[in-house]
Amino acid sequence: MSNEQNKQAATEATAIAERPCTQSTTTTPAANLPVWTPRTDVYQTAKATVVVMDLPGVRREDLDIEAENQSLRISAKVPVPLAEGKQWLRREFHSRRYARTFRIGNRVDTEKMNARLVDGVLTVNMPYKTQTMAQKIAITD
Repeated sequence: MSNEQNKQAATEATAIAERPCTQSTTTTPAANLPVWTPRTDVYQTAKATVVVMDLPGVRREDLDIEAENQSLRISAKVPVPLAEGKQWLRREFHSRRYARTFRIGNRVDTEKMNARLVDGVLTVNMPYKTQTMAQKIAITD
């Protein structure tokens, strides 16, 4: 990787990492649930940018990850089933939604992206596209 490519990769990784990590007070119109912005770490290696996100209680089937138009969108819902026949004295567990969008730039090879969800921690690996090296072209007489 050239110095210019390294600078571009660092700039893109920094742009991903500089998103705020706070709870949002917005609600989704369909479900009328608060949307939480999950805590996220972003780091880069020589071959990829990696997003690590805290998603407690999220199951694979309730998680949606999309890469489109140089953006990565992660959304999830944690449903809390209603327990019928109980008289609640206190209830602090509620359904909730998570959503986060990152600008990933054009260096990420979206065809090779992969994700793992283990114990409520989502890891998204975003490998860089293979850079083609400039070739010297021989001049003939």
